[in-house]
Amino acid sequence: MLVGDEASGEGLPKHARKRLTVGVELAANPSILFCDEPTSGLDSLSAAMAMVVSSLKRAAKQGLTVVCTIHQPSREVFLAFDNLLLLKKGGICVYNGSISKLNGYLSSAGDSYSIQKEANPADHALDVFCGPLGVGADWVLKYKSSSICKNALETVNNCSCPSCEAEANGGPRRTTSYMALRFWWTIVACLLVGLVYLNSGGQVTQIVSALFFYVNVATVPILAAMVPLITERSVFYRETLSGTYSRYVYGTAVQLAEIPFNLGFSMISFVIFYFMVGMSLEAERIVYFILMALASYYWVLPGFGQLLAFVSPNIGAAVGVGSLLLTLFTLTMGFLLSPTDIPPWYIWLYWINPLRYMLQGFVVSEIGGKDPEVDDILASSFSWNYDQRWWYCYVVVIMFGVGSFISIILATRISWLKR
Repeated sequence: MLVGDEASGEGLPKHARKRLTVGVELAANPSILFCDEPTSGLDSLSAAMAMVVSSLKRAAKQGLTVVCTIHQPSREVFLAFDNLLLLKKGGICVYNGSISKLNGYLSSAGDSYSIQKEANPADHALDVFCGPLGVGADWVLKYKSSSICKNALETVNNCSCPSCEAEANGGPRRTTSYMALRFWWTIVACLLVGLVYLNSGGQVTQIVSALFFYVNVATVPILAAMVPLITERSVFYRETLSGTYSRYVYGTAVQLAEIPFNLGFSMISFVIFYFMVGMSLEAERIVYFILMALASYYWVLPGFGQLLAFVSPNIGAAVGVGSLLLTLFTLTMGFLLSPTDIPPWYIWLYWINPLRYMLQGFVVSEIGGKDPEVDDILASSFSWNYDQRWWYCYVVVIMFGVGSFISIILATRISWLKR
């Protein structure tokens, strides 16, 4: 933290700025304090170094977990810490234990590795584990077979803190509310639509109306899918910037993680809606309905919501834009207004409207190909053709692929991180 102008001699000196930075972080009452080289730039023999280290030491004695990375610490600074985690090149652990036990651990591999009285233990440890003094010894294997490693693993396995218990029970679920909303919305909405159009099979107008509301019911996951992505955005930015994983991996994982849920929700909606309305029991029509529901109802629309989440600065903007687009898509999907009645300046929405292809596919598959008169009405009024039913399904799948690809690209190109 910079206070004043250091170049002109006005403001806090370097060691005071470091202590002030630690104090600002402590004011937030964190559960753990990470310090990246807090002593860098300070004279290892000066009182300033001792003041910074003593500040961290006092915080640790009050129960706060303090984790520091230290660059070339002096003997006094090194011994001020309680535990040492030492990683060799590649991030491989070669020691993780008490600093007071370090010399005994080294001596167990041979007297030549023990720390001499006049030596700096930090420099000696680096020379042994990662430098010329340790050549010929496999310190990685020695650590994995040591009692220190076994005790550390046992401590982690026996930990009863909430985070560890959640991990032991299957890991934390960040989006339980999101999945619960989709689950109960699927059941309740399909039941309501099914009760309104109960046993409407054979009635063309009723079937088309039921399918129209079935497609609109599916639009709710669009808005629901945006919330978890935006709320997890800070974690996403932090972990991608630290190199934990790439943005491409995150975007792909978002899509893949929902596959089992999408399959389950689509089957639930099919069982409730299809049989309550009394739709056709022909095998081909049933299979088509399931495939279209899986491709559109629970993949394209949530994917569209994820796309909006990546391009929106916050939840309010995403919900506002999503609601506006859904309104336009509902008006131009070909039911409330036939394609011939849509104004010319809106007709382009009809051709890129995913809801239009979903409704077309469901309708022509259910009532098309049975009565030539009905086929003529569909062709003349809506320009819908039973023979093109699989084409509608292909378009929906292509839209999902394009939308997912764009979402992944946007996840790598757009950042709403505020510094």
